[in-house]
Amino acid sequence: MDRDKTINKAIERFAKDFKRNLKNIGLDVPEINDEIIKTELTEYFNKKTLSEAHSHIYHVVEKYVDGHDSYKDIDWSVERSIVVETEAYKTWHQYEDIEEAWYASYRTNNLDKIWVEANGRAHTEEEAAKIAADKWCELLFNWHFQDNGASNEDHPGGFTACALGTILGNKCRENVTEEMEADAHELFKQYYLKEMHFNRTYDLDDIQWLKDTLPDKTGKFDWKYGFCDLSCDYDPSWALYLILLHAGIPEKSISGLCPWKTRITIRKEDNAVMYGTYQHCEEL
Repeated sequence: MDRDKTINKAIERFAKDFKRNLKNIGLDVPEINDEIIKTELTEYFNKKTLSEAHSHIYHVVEKYVDGHDSYKDIDWSVERSIVVETEAYKTWHQYEDIEEAWYASYRTNNLDKIWVEANGRAHTEEEAAKIAADKWCELLFNWHFQDNGASNEDHPGGFTACALGTILGNKCRENVTEEMEADAHELFKQYYLKEMHFNRTYDLDDIQWLKDTLPDKTGKFDWKYGFCDLSCDYDPSWALYLILLHAGIPEKSISGLCPWKTRITIRKEDNAVMYGTYQHCEEL
């Protein structure tokens, strides 16, 4: 693949689509001309990771067009018929239209796919599955402070809840053996591998693997909807619960072990492992 040629063609198509999208809503935005688009998208394609590329392209419009923070200037205490005629509302509404035209061009041209073609995947599927499994086992079986993700968790009540959750989690770890940890790691890894394979092939054997390997004997969960995210709010998702249960973790310990407000996924486009909580999201 000629990387530069592929990127330049993508930028040209994007510029044409952006202009057409603006024209369709009766707007002209000279602040974002062809040269600006070329500069910004070249930077997008030169980012080291797709996550960094996302962060870049999502903030382009606000660099050149006024109105990003204009919503706070709108006075909603008056009737809507009056609000929509105010300068603050018009500025905000136009900014939103321009941003949507930009995002529509980004989606239509499937820039993420082209970024991966130009720069490669973050990991192989085997690597990604192991990284995700490693992170889950680190959070589950090593000491960590429970974080409820609340903005006021430094309030005495919030802090107390986090402290009690931390104590409970550490207590539950006393019931976990090295063999259970190893079995959980393997199940996590296989789950992610099967999920990635299913996303590529829609092979129903992967769904059968779920039913055979991680059955729910209570009958409440039967995998009829296929794979779902491994996550935890204050209690684990069914998928996370069943992995831990079939790894031999005592049922009474599972909820206490699970890290609050946590989600680990593997991004389909490039196999990047995304670790997220209420307070942050990072690519592992």
